[in-house]
Amino acid sequence: MPPDLITRCLPIAYLSMKIDDFKGKIQKYCQWAGFSQKNLAGAVGLNPQVLSRKLNGIRHSNLTQLEVKQIIKTLAGWQAITRRDQAVELLELVDLSATIFTREEWQTPPLNGLTLRDMRARPGQEDLPDPGKVLTGKTTSLALKTKPEPIHNLPASATRLIGRDKLIQQVRQLLGREEVRLVTLLGPGGIGKTRVALSVARAMLGEFEDGVFFVPLASINDPQFVPSAILQMLQLKEAGNLSATAGLKQHLSNKKIFLVLDNFEQLLAGTGLLDELLAAAPGLKLLVTSQAVLHIYGEREFAVPPLELPDLANLPGPERLGGYEAVGLFLERAQAVQPTFSLTPDNYQAIAELCVRLEGLPLSIELSAVRLKMLSVNNLLEKLSDKRLPLLTRGAQSLPARQQTLRRTLEWSYNLLDQAEQQLFDRLGVFRNGWSVEAAHAVCGREAGSETDSMDYLSQLLDKSLVVRMDNQSTTQRFMMLETLREFAQERLEWRQEVELVQQRHAQFYLKLARKTEVKLRGPEQVVWLAQLDVEQENLRMALQWLIARARTGQAQTDPDSQPPNMASSYNRCDFNNEYFAGTALEAADLALHMAAAVALYWEIRGFYSEGRHWLAQVLDLCTGANLGVELKQSKANALNKAGDLAFLQGDFQQARLFLEESLALKRQLKDKPGIATVLNSFGNLEVWQRDFKRAIELVEESLAIRQELNDSGGIAIALRNLGNIYTATGEYQQAAGAYTDSLKIAEKLHNKLGQATALGSLGKVLLIQSHYDQAVRLLDESLRLFEELGDKRRLAITLDLLGCVYMNQGHYEQAYQLSYKGLELERELGDRWGIAASLHNLGNVRVRQGQFNAARNLYLDSIEMLGEMGEKYLGDGLDNMAGLAVAQQFYERAAQLYAASDKIRQQTQSPRETSEQATYTNKIAQIRSQLDLPNFEAAWSQGQELELEQALDLARSPNYLGESREDLELSTR
Repeated sequence: MPPDLITRCLPIAYLSMKIDDFKGKIQKYCQWAGFSQKNLAGAVGLNPQVLSRKLNGIRHSNLTQLEVKQIIKTLAGWQAITRRDQAVELLELVDLSATIFTREEWQTPPLNGLTLRDMRARPGQEDLPDPGKVLTGKTTSLALKTKPEPIHNLPASATRLIGRDKLIQQVRQLLGREEVRLVTLLGPGGIGKTRVALSVARAMLGEFEDGVFFVPLASINDPQFVPSAILQMLQLKEAGNLSATAGLKQHLSNKKIFLVLDNFEQLLAGTGLLDELLAAAPGLKLLVTSQAVLHIYGEREFAVPPLELPDLANLPGPERLGGYEAVGLFLERAQAVQPTFSLTPDNYQAIAELCVRLEGLPLSIELSAVRLKMLSVNNLLEKLSDKRLPLLTRGAQSLPARQQTLRRTLEWSYNLLDQAEQQLFDRLGVFRNGWSVEAAHAVCGREAGSETDSMDYLSQLLDKSLVVRMDNQSTTQRFMMLETLREFAQERLEWRQEVELVQQRHAQFYLKLARKTEVKLRGPEQVVWLAQLDVEQENLRMALQWLIARARTGQAQTDPDSQPPNMASSYNRCDFNNEYFAGTALEAADLALHMAAAVALYWEIRGFYSEGRHWLAQVLDLCTGANLGVELKQSKANALNKAGDLAFLQGDFQQARLFLEESLALKRQLKDKPGIATVLNSFGNLEVWQRDFKRAIELVEESLAIRQELNDSGGIAIALRNLGNIYTATGEYQQAAGAYTDSLKIAEKLHNKLGQATALGSLGKVLLIQSHYDQAVRLLDESLRLFEELGDKRRLAITLDLLGCVYMNQGHYEQAYQLSYKGLELERELGDRWGIAASLHNLGNVRVRQGQFNAARNLYLDSIEMLGEMGEKYLGDGLDNMAGLAVAQQFYERAAQLYAASDKIRQQTQSPRETSEQATYTNKIAQIRSQLDLPNFEAAWSQGQELELEQALDLARSPNYLGESREDLELSTR
């Protein structure tokens, strides 16, 4: 069976689909929701005509499993389907089961919105019972009784509450449970806790016969005055012989009553009162809004989330964008100051980005909308990209003073912290995209004492809604601040004059992490550590940026509590625990080089080639002089090697050679044997792609000898794989298989998944070349699974391409095309020029086999353009493609001319064909000779040999072929 990933990419042409029923259901659902099939095509990522062909089965076009899944997700997101059985029915119509979606997918948006039963009318639900009838089918009898007006003191709302319906319902359901007596709505200032609480209270009017009452507490700072405030809202006077608390308990003891206590965060010392009231009054229920957890027995914590935000990478059009909660709030508040304001094709993207930048905080959105009196949306977005706190002011005068500017709101929360909590909060602003407990202690909490002490302070900030726990799959718990709070924390850190100190500690921590990870990425915990670096990307970037800045200025603040090292003993770059860190420009440059080189393997595996080259270029620019110390030379040589590797992976072979030559010279000068072996291996890779196979073998064998001398198992495995690559290119398949097998055994012993996957894929390629297709699929399947687990996009793309070649040779052309196209998408994402050219070549081959000559021609021409960007020596491959196409179209003289031009270019650039390519070439030449007599063949060949490169390319680009498809060709030759 094909691997799971392959199956998801393949068309489901061989399944007994009820395609007409499937299409009918899809159209019906779209029509009901107000969408067209064109809208659906755009959401799924298909051309409307392509979707139409796939839904109608035209030209053997069929939907893939991925496309079916995306259609169902889109319908669920549009609420065109609202029940899970509707989704399952659609899957069954194309012979798929519900297990095509994982449990996690069913439990995440939009599929988690599908219910088991929905009483609203939907297509295909006409048989559902009438909501006005009971389960027995009898009409519900609604007795018309006059009820007294509910007792309450709830203030009227001046504006409509937007986007909180589901949240209000959840809180109501929680409070409706008999055992739940106290619910605390938690969240930072400006999140909208009070508005939600009031809406819940309004929804519960009539459920408490003795009333629903709102008790504002923001102006009270002493807990002893809380009982009096509650009595006042209940319009009761204190009894002369009873304390306020006793009187309140006596009054509530036999009442069924609901109290909303608003803004309790500054009264946490008075939580005992709430315990007493709940004990004394069985019919009492409390809804409390607070920025801090109350820590009362029986308390149910309910975090109020930010408003729903759109995904900037997949924005709907302006007609649908207003359905997102944050955008809806912005739109309504904007119309309050500009009645004609609306979402348009010109502004909707900026509005979406603005709401995302404001993190869905209702107060931030409302304060920003006020600025539309003076600013356009784009101007507002530009100003918010710098600093948001100075701009988000001028709130409504009817609001409490603390809510009239965002900074006042944050200051209110901040002033409730003790001194140690404030210091930790300020310092945590240095992190980007979160932190672990270990990082928080190392960077921010050393004065607190132990890591446990830091954990306690962090827990207090978590309880007070100033930090949040992140949802992630990592085994290490992470925390973060909303960006608005982070900006406020950074302001406070500047006021403390601790910015340099904390940033220095931050860089120190992440440099240690990078060094540790570099080793871990070559061992059995690769997947775990890749995931760790995924979540730490922003922090790594910031640490690198700080080190580069220190290297350029030559200044760095050191911890005043630490002693500088004995400078006579020189600087020890390996002593990263020393607080006296990067004190000079050279020290900072060395550390920046070291860090960039350490992270380079992560950039390579994840396919972040451009980013890696950006950082490596910056750090290499720090030490361009000739008079460098030994340690700086070592760091520079490592960085040059990594820069060469990344340039090579992007097809920038000339720059890769320059980096590797300089790196190798430094390594030999330093007599660094492990380093020499590493660079030689990189150079060997380069020479393989430059078609200098003899030189490549010399380099890799030298590298292997050094690795064996050092007993470096991991290095030996890498050198063996590269030797296998050379043997494969030169047609020595038995030697290649032996080298790959030996490499695989070492990788398995080391539990190195990357090494295992690479060796398996390489063995699969050898079997493919030798036409052992079933064995090749088995190995490539396992390789694909491992690369997918590792998230190695480049090697995943290569493996998809290889599998595409297997399927093509087995005659499964559409499956082959889908696999190679998926590989092409990944390569385009990575900017892998060689990979793009190779995938285009494979896609063209598939279309030639199908007789779709015009499509093949376009793919081959795109491949030629990409090959030309990498150098003239690769254009022979492109001309070979076009010559093969000419043979398929029976245009034999032109094919001979193109092959002759290709041979000329290969001779001039010393770029021989690989053995497998040579076999194809030999077969094609024999086919041409069989169709042309000797004089005509020799004349065509001579004409091709006389062509200069541009003339040969013009000939290749010429559209004067006999037919665009096999059908055209057959008609033209009758």
